[in-house]
Amino acid sequence: MSQQTKTKTKNETKTKEGYLFRKKVIGWKKNYFCLNGVNLTFYESRENKKLLGTIDISEAHMLPETDEKNSKHSFILTLHLPGGKSIKVSTDTQFNRDLWMKHIEENQEQTSEEN
Repeated sequence: MSQQTKTKTKNETKTKEGYLFRKKVIGWKKNYFCLNGVNLTFYESRENKKLLGTIDISEAHMLPETDEKNSKHSFILTLHLPGGKSIKVSTDTQFNRDLWMKHIEENQEQTSEEN
C-alpha cells in the first residue's frame, strides 16, 4: 500500500495519506484516507476524490489489534469515537498501522495543547 507522510514543524500537525481497508457491515473496502489535524477523511480512491466521510478523531481512543487468522487484514486499528461509535481500518503491515497511530496521537496532543 502506498503511504505518504508529510512532516511539519513542531507547532503544526502532521498530515498522512494512503490506502487503508475500512471495515463494512459485510467485508472490507479499500479507501484512500487523509489525516489532516484531527480530521480523518476518506475517499473512493486517490484518483477519484469523491468524499465518502470525515471523522473527527480529536477524542478518539485507539485500539491496535492483530488478527492472525486473516492474512489480508491482520493489522487492525479500531477508533472508538464519542457516542459509542467506532470505525475499524486495517493496513498491510504492523509498521504502517503503528505509523498511523503515531500521527493520530501526535495530532490529538497538538490540538489539546492549543486549546
